[in-house]
Amino acid sequence: MYLRQPDPDLAKRYLDATIEYLTLYERLLGPYPYAKFALVENFWESGYGMPSFTLLGPQVIQLPFIIRTSYPHEVLHNWLGNGVYVDVSSGNWSEGLTTYLADHLLKEQEGNGAGYRRTTLQSYTHYVASQDDFPLIRFRGNHGQISQSVGYGKTLMLFHMLRMELGDQQFLHGLRLFYRTYQFKAAGFDELRDAFESVSGRSLRRFFSQWLTRTGAPILKLASAETSVTPQGYRLKVRIEQTQPETPFQLHVPLFVHFAESEQAVPYILEMDERAATLVIDSETRPLKVSVDPLFDLFRRLDPSETPSSLGQLFGAKQLFAVVPDAADAATQQAYMRLIKQWQQRQPGLTLLRDSAIQQLPDSGPVWILGNNNRFAHLFEPLLAQQELIGKSDTLALTLSRTRGNRQTFGYISTDNPTALGGLARKLPHYGRYSYALFNGDEPVISRRGEWRLTDNALSVLLGPIIEKAYPQIPDHLPLARASE
Repeated sequence: MYLRQPDPDLAKRYLDATIEYLTLYERLLGPYPYAKFALVENFWESGYGMPSFTLLGPQVIQLPFIIRTSYPHEVLHNWLGNGVYVDVSSGNWSEGLTTYLADHLLKEQEGNGAGYRRTTLQSYTHYVASQDDFPLIRFRGNHGQISQSVGYGKTLMLFHMLRMELGDQQFLHGLRLFYRTYQFKAAGFDELRDAFESVSGRSLRRFFSQWLTRTGAPILKLASAETSVTPQGYRLKVRIEQTQPETPFQLHVPLFVHFAESEQAVPYILEMDERAATLVIDSETRPLKVSVDPLFDLFRRLDPSETPSSLGQLFGAKQLFAVVPDAADAATQQAYMRLIKQWQQRQPGLTLLRDSAIQQLPDSGPVWILGNNNRFAHLFEPLLAQQELIGKSDTLALTLSRTRGNRQTFGYISTDNPTALGGLARKLPHYGRYSYALFNGDEPVISRRGEWRLTDNALSVLLGPIIEKAYPQIPDHLPLARASE
């Protein structure tokens, strides 16, 4: 480990983590391909994975979460990208697969794999409009939020769906065969497909073709779920529809059904190849609840009810508004104006309004409400009254959503320190997955962030008559790392 200044404690943490990750990926994929591995502190901020070493910037290397997020990602690139090279002519598979086996895998080990997948789908849903989408065979590298949501996120979900299709053991066998066959050679998605077909004995041509060459994503609708009494017990009919404008995708849709007198939900798979499909389930006990893809195993656009309001819904919008308060003092107004002008550089569809010039808020598109003395700040009074949430934070960014025909997201920014808005303009877009983010100080420094709790979900339905019952959470898949032990 090469640090610019001695730091024994930091060095020990990284060396211990390095041993952990090298051991993990040798077990998952095969022998480490180089004679050594080094972490090198760069003289400017970076996060690069090179053959047999990684370059981390002086501030990045000190961040406590890097050792469990970016660092294993860069270590794994020695197998994927720097061990097997990327044939970019058919698309860059390396970033999405590395994200799946590093970032996602570690979250899966912590019991939050489904949450990570939901965040991945949330990013695609909020940031990738149909006119900005592109097929994976055209992905070369990360050039911003859209390319990251497609090239990293969609590719990650491709490999997760493939794992669900083949099972953990065949999935790992395919990865090992691919790594063993193409070490220090260039390979593309075709070579990956060949490896998985070889270990599974199945043709995966349609699967890969669909997710590599098409744009868009499925949108699922739980059209109906009906129960009837039969001589043997009960019959449940569940109808699922694909409502996206594009042609239907071939899908294996996971469904879970809670039954009376049963603690855990029972999993089922509905095969879809058309716009709609129906699954018929006969059972001895009464079905109580149906949930569609609750573990976020499919690549798809999320239903609005599956995600709480978030900052990303504002930062991902093509057209939106920001309402500035005329009652604010001159210094605060100027700080808000500078913040909006900075965001307009990345969102030219952001329109500035003054609260004194409008009688009501726009009824379509996300809206920023700036300042606690804004005429429309009362919309956030229920949230601002939660002192246990707000605490002593002096700069607030909150969101909420309302349904008036279409679902509309509102954002609220308020500060007691106008100087903080300069830093907030740079930092807040990085908190897109969160419903709120609270800051302190001039920089400002994050003090708290989180997501609102969801209550209703259009892809989950209770089957009447309603029984007052707490349904156990559906457990996530066993971590992939456990399959290699």
